[in-house]
Amino acid sequence: MGFNVSVFTVVNLYTCDYGTGRIEAKNKLTQLELSVKKTANILEKGKEEAIERHLSAFKVITSEVDQCKRTVEELKLADKTDLEAIAEFEASVDEKIEAADDEVMRIKQWLQGKEAERDAEERKIEITRFDGSPLDWPRFWGQFTETVDKCSIAPVNKFAYLCGFLSPKVKTIIEGLPFDPEGYSRAKAILQDRYGKNSEVIKAYIKIIFDLPTINQVNLKKIHQFNDQLMHAVQALQTLKKLETVNDSVIHDTTHHKPNLEPLRQFVKTHLPDNHHFTVPAMSAEYLLNAINNLSCNKAKGVDSINIHLLQVGCNEVLPSLLYIYNTSITSGIFPDQWKISKITPVFKKGSRQNKDNYRPIAVLSVLSKILERFYGLHLLGYLQEHNLLTSSQFGSRPFHSCETMLLQLTDSLLNDMDKGNLSGILLIDFRKAFDLISHDLLLQKLAIYDLLPVHTGVPQGSSLGPLLFILFINDIPLVNKECNSYIYVDDTTLVKSGTSINTVRSHLQTGADNLSNWASENRMAIHPNKTKVMLIGSRQKLSTINEPLNVSICGTTISQTTCEKLLGVHMDDSLTWNTHISHVIKKYNNKLELVKRAKPYLTPKLLLLLYNSIAKPTLEYCCSVWGNCSTDALGRVTSAQKRAARILLNADYTIPSITLFKEINLIPIHDTICHRILLQTFKCIHNISPPCLSTLMEKPTHHHSTRAIANNNVHIPKARSNAGKRRFSFIASTLWNNFPNEAKKITSQPSFNTYCKSYFSQKL
Repeated sequence: MGFNVSVFTVVNLYTCDYGTGRIEAKNKLTQLELSVKKTANILEKGKEEAIERHLSAFKVITSEVDQCKRTVEELKLADKTDLEAIAEFEASVDEKIEAADDEVMRIKQWLQGKEAERDAEERKIEITRFDGSPLDWPRFWGQFTETVDKCSIAPVNKFAYLCGFLSPKVKTIIEGLPFDPEGYSRAKAILQDRYGKNSEVIKAYIKIIFDLPTINQVNLKKIHQFNDQLMHAVQALQTLKKLETVNDSVIHDTTHHKPNLEPLRQFVKTHLPDNHHFTVPAMSAEYLLNAINNLSCNKAKGVDSINIHLLQVGCNEVLPSLLYIYNTSITSGIFPDQWKISKITPVFKKGSRQNKDNYRPIAVLSVLSKILERFYGLHLLGYLQEHNLLTSSQFGSRPFHSCETMLLQLTDSLLNDMDKGNLSGILLIDFRKAFDLISHDLLLQKLAIYDLLPVHTGVPQGSSLGPLLFILFINDIPLVNKECNSYIYVDDTTLVKSGTSINTVRSHLQTGADNLSNWASENRMAIHPNKTKVMLIGSRQKLSTINEPLNVSICGTTISQTTCEKLLGVHMDDSLTWNTHISHVIKKYNNKLELVKRAKPYLTPKLLLLLYNSIAKPTLEYCCSVWGNCSTDALGRVTSAQKRAARILLNADYTIPSITLFKEINLIPIHDTICHRILLQTFKCIHNISPPCLSTLMEKPTHHHSTRAIANNNVHIPKARSNAGKRRFSFIASTLWNNFPNEAKKITSQPSFNTYCKSYFSQKL
């Protein structure tokens, strides 16, 4: 707030010939400067009488400076001084007067605040101070709004009340705001944004419910306390109109009891040697160098905005520092806080776009954190695989496992039962916000059973370690639910049970549903009954004799029975005909083809083919080894869609045979593509680079005689009693494999075998 010496230069310059006028103007400006400098010190002492005297003096000296300025102006005008110089002088002095006016306003606001505080004491408004607790915010803000904010008093007085009702810790976030109506509005906005978010209040009440003590004996006092705390939280959620929203994930969990971890302990005990612990070795410079160079430059940047390309260019310079950070993190067990911060992008899933629950949050973390996460994940997964600690039911986040392998295993089993004349019940479970509801305490308990040393401060949400930790959390589902066969892909859980009659299927499937519901309650997970579906699968002839529903229930809700449901991107119907799925695929494929068609005028033929292979072709070929056992008519519809694509790509009319077009752009017909995928999966099964449960479907001859089958590396073809048996993956795969050229079956490298298959089917065109 001090004055610049140029003011006095201006004053001296334009008053040097006016004797006492010059001296008086200079003195008044000096007094004004001293008054400005004193203000902060006087306010800091807080003596109201001294502040009032200072305010009075301020007003007098400001008025006197303004009067001197006018006197000097008159003298200059009389002396015919240049008008531009006079204007410059006026602007300089006015600037300092405005600064003094700001200080006067500051003093007035302070005095008004004191007056408002005295007024508050006289009014005796009693509101308990707000201490920053989210649970206390609705109470405090409701009382303050009704008692103070809606009153017809000055905003500055309301501001004083507000400050008086805040604890020192809370008050710090609004300190420094101007003591005026605008400052009051900003203070309310800051407090509401910080403490008034419904999500934080809801989380606090949910925590109260989760932390309710377990009552193991009859104790009326404890039961009353339990009921009072529960009803308080429920009523608060009801007041916030959020009770229905959290009902599925919370209310069912209030009855949870200590989870039964004994099956998991026994499972781990049979697989893990005594006194064996998981450890993470130090990261080597060679590993870090390769990890940096293998980063994709097309990935999004984290909040640190580190450019991957620049990191790769300068990796030799930063390598020692990064290596030190990584190895310090490994030895201390602490993940750097800055690497836990992520950029969140909501991606729409399905349903109403107005409902926030229909968006999936996609987190983008720092590229530096990803290197450390992958290093942890590499050794953790190696440890789990070495000791076979993951159940065979889990197909997600594991090497050699995929959506395709799970669906192949599932459909092979269903078709096998269909071949035997059995019915199969399939329960498709939907866990509500599975990743969000993971209990950290329970997760740490389970990690301890696996003899995993916990990371002290956790890992960031959205990291590559997240899915791996999640599958460890739910790894015991098949162990506690042996009534049904479980097929799990990360959080997509499917229970299957077969039987000769619908009553048998219903009974076993209901027991499996109850076991899973109990597991979910014990592990504080929430099943969404309205999104969980049940299907009865069998041959058309068998299903035509069934006139009653399955009637399976979860959490007291009867599960909706459907005849077709989407599982891992594939629409599965009750007879596994795949007609519905193929209709969806063709519709989606045609939409992508339309985009290719629109881009055609702007791209060369080579780029157009590249665009087709990037966006349209994968849509048609996704999991085609699973649904490729459909009828000839259904497969013909897919082939027709391919022919249309070829004519668009080559701008050809219908007089040219489609096979000629396929040859020109090397477009493999869908039938051969399916054979290629099945042969590639068969190769993986035979060479044990697929899930063990799938590899067992490819049986080699057990005798030791020198036969043609052994010499040709053939496999056993399972028996089939009906068309359903002939549609099994194991039947089709073994048949294709045995009829494939012997030179291909002798190949031991997967890339070489894949290249051979591509060449083989290309030559068939």
